[in-house]
Amino acid sequence: MNEHDLLLIEQYYRNELSEAERVVFEQRLAEDAEFREEAVLHKRAMEAIRLHGRDLVKKKLQGRPLVEQSRPSFSWRSGIVALIFLALVV
Repeated sequence: MNEHDLLLIEQYYRNELSEAERVVFEQRLAEDAEFREEAVLHKRAMEAIRLHGRDLVKKKLQGRPLVEQSRPSFSWRSGIVALIFLALVV
């Protein structure tokens, strides 16, 4: 398989081919067994890389502690009570 074919396969799976290029590519897939095999292997490799990356991110996130949502120290209820108190004092 030459470098141009590999680039073409990659562009196909990234949806970077024009409609005409895609039609020619898919026709070649149907007619050329060696090309089709290379395209399938490339697709599997891309999927394996994607899954590996996802697993790495999962492992990294699992090691991090969860951030708890802390309540704000000044709530609306506290503010209203403070305003009523000030209104009664003044």
